[in-house]
Amino acid sequence: GCEGGYWLAREPVAISLAEVVTAVDGELLTLRGQAPGTLDYPGAAARLPGVWRDVETYVGELLGRTTLRDLVRDVSGDKGCEDGEGAAG
Repeated sequence: GCEGGYWLAREPVAISLAEVVTAVDGELLTLRGQAPGTLDYPGAAARLPGVWRDVETYVGELLGRTTLRDLVRDVSGDKGCEDGEGAAG
């Protein structure tokens, strides 16, 4: 919780960053507080919604294949949080 960390209900290897972002923010990507597919642009910028959808797809794929364990391993050189060790911050 607030400043005390969180206990994970699943192993870090089973939790993707996409799950974390959607749990906290509700959307993977927003622009000015709106989902990319809901925005409308006039004139020469009319193709931007397609670009934003592509960006959202790429971000979703990247965050979907990156787990909390990957983050721990990248930062500490550790093999991850095993047996709940380090599960709370």
